[in-house]
Amino acid sequence: MTIISRSHRFVFLHVPMAAGALVKWAYQPHARWCDLVLGQTPQGQQLEGVYQPLCGLNAFNTMRQLAQILGPDLADFDTLALVSHPESRMGSFYLTAQQDVATVAQGAGLSLEDTLTSLRAGEGPQAFLKRPPIQAYLATDSFDGFVAKLLQLTSLESGGSLLSCHHHLQGPHGETAQHIYPFEQIDQLWDWLDARIGTPLERLTALPSAPPTGLPAPAAPPAISQETRELLYRHLSHDYALYGYGQAESEPLGGRDAKDGVQDGRFSFF
Repeated sequence: MTIISRSHRFVFLHVPMAAGALVKWAYQPHARWCDLVLGQTPQGQQLEGVYQPLCGLNAFNTMRQLAQILGPDLADFDTLALVSHPESRMGSFYLTAQQDVATVAQGAGLSLEDTLTSLRAGEGPQAFLKRPPIQAYLATDSFDGFVAKLLQLTSLESGGSLLSCHHHLQGPHGETAQHIYPFEQIDQLWDWLDARIGTPLERLTALPSAPPTGLPAPAAPPAISQETRELLYRHLSHDYALYGYGQAESEPLGGRDAKDGVQDGRFSFF
């Protein structure tokens, strides 16, 4: 979720599937009356229900969106974010889609097979069916197929993908969030927040337990093939290059200097 902390003058941008919810849950007990923590936590979900229709603030606002919503006020805040390895994020998208479909099956009292048949026939909540990860999950029976389809659904004309952390954190004039931490360096983000807030946050490694749902716990996603790994690099090459995740043997789509000049509304699906 997005955090706009007026009391401590920072904005946290939540990149989908990059563990940002840990930061929101950790900061929520320290939020003051003038702070906005949007999405994920019970309080954050309530606030998102108010601010999303009011002015477009939501759990996963991009840098471009915040620049448009906050205008020149954004310059008064430090901006920070967590990013994560592209393969790890693809696994999280896959497992979340898998769990979401299982939740639909449970709510409808249907078997998973019957639910998949129904959803693939377009029978179900349209907002749910329009989510790119759900569309990708319904279109294939394999993890490699899911990754390929999700990249196709979120591709940019200039090359790359709306799923890119770099795209999410880039402002309208090429500026980026000021403090970007790979998940492997999350302790540095906690240190930054502790210093800014003046008190240690709880350094969460998992989200608080949710009430039992009766659903099986999601398993780890299957291993990714080398072919899909190279496809992932071509679409998310900026993330590999900028955040220290190495490089594949293939060339990035659109080149390293390609500009992603598209709107960001599709990220609200995640």
